[in-house]
Parts: sequence; C-alpha cells; structure tokens
Amino acid sequence: MVIPEYSHYYNHERPHQGLDWLTPAEKLAQSITC
Repeated sequence: MVIPEYSHYYNHERPHQGLDWLTPAEKLAQSITC
C-alpha cells in the first residue's frame, strides 16, 4: 500500500503520474475537487 503522506507528496511532485496511484473513485474525486 502507498502511505497517504507519500502519495500526497508524490502527486505534488509528479501530478501527471501521481494520478496513476489513485483508484477510479479517487480519480473521480480529484476531477471534482480540482
């Protein structure tokens, strides 16, 4: 599993690749919040 803190850091550093760590539901949430 990916540690949330690391996932957040990774997404911040590489947003275009960071989305690959997310589940479909999380991707949907990201698209709504962004």
